[in-house]
Amino acid sequence: MASAARAQRLLGLSPCSTGPAVREVLHSPQQKGRRNLFVSKSRAAEILGLHPKTIERLITRGELAAYKPAGRVRIRREDLFAFLESVRVEPSVHEI
Repeated sequence: MASAARAQRLLGLSPCSTGPAVREVLHSPQQKGRRNLFVSKSRAAEILGLHPKTIERLITRGELAAYKPAGRVRIRREDLFAFLESVRVEPSVHEI
């Protein structure tokens, strides 16, 4: 999994500007168990600043990996940050 600093950089956040949801995902230790390895669709949407329906569309299109243990869709944090890396905008002289 990406380090907290790298994940913050991918999200375009400074350490002091991260909200509680992002800090929780970035800084919670994985050793606490399986619960911390996965996030729900709504939590993923909150972290990325997207609507939960957008997360569903990304999953349906195969752009974001998801799992459905016990009938509930869950997204591994590693997959969430891999998705962020895949949509990263490279620096250029053109405006975005």
